[in-house]
Amino acid sequence: AAMRERLRDLETNLVHQPLHLPRLVRRRSNTVALDEKLRLLLAVVQTQPTIHQLLAAGDFPGALELIASSQSLLASELSGVSSLAGIATGLEETKAVIERTMAHELMEVALGYDPSQGPQAMPVEALSSELDVRLVPLAEGMLALRTLHTPLRLLSDALRKELKPLPKRSLQAALPPLSAAVPGAAAAGAASQQALAADSAASAGATGEAAVNGGGVGAASA
Repeated sequence: AAMRERLRDLETNLVHQPLHLPRLVRRRSNTVALDEKLRLLLAVVQTQPTIHQLLAAGDFPGALELIASSQSLLASELSGVSSLAGIATGLEETKAVIERTMAHELMEVALGYDPSQGPQAMPVEALSSELDVRLVPLAEGMLALRTLHTPLRLLSDALRKELKPLPKRSLQAALPPLSAAVPGAAAAGAASQQALAADSAASAGATGEAAVNGGGVGAASA
């Protein structure tokens, strides 16, 4: 009996327990993978407030970089996590909002006024250093999105529309009216018109007198 008990213990220790090792190894591997996914999930969730803070500060390149890294994680390591579908949709919407905001601000900086409100009566001049501070993040963000051509085309159209009436206005401002440019031109014009009217009246009178005289001569001859 003691021998059988010893053999049972040997079977348990040498046969059955080693059979659990592959299962334990697999469980450990799954636990490590789960822990890594949870860490990535936490990083993606914690990134969302940071993105909004960067947008509030006007750091569009930084916000776009975080969005790109989050989208990369959602498309690779976290691709099977269905609970993150809302975050993926929110990232796409935030990206679209950033694109529209950058295009609007680029137009505003380049034109010197808000395109939705039109040009101001007294334009505000900006320092070159201020323009650099505002333009550099916008250009970097649009280059990252590869959408710089769209606002540049809109800016070109707006500038062409704004510059089109300038030559006409400049000529009107540079060339005064003829009466003001030539002193006495208006008076001379009025005098010439009166002279023409007098000549016309005299010619009409002479013609009438000749007709009367001709009628009288005809009557005398008869």
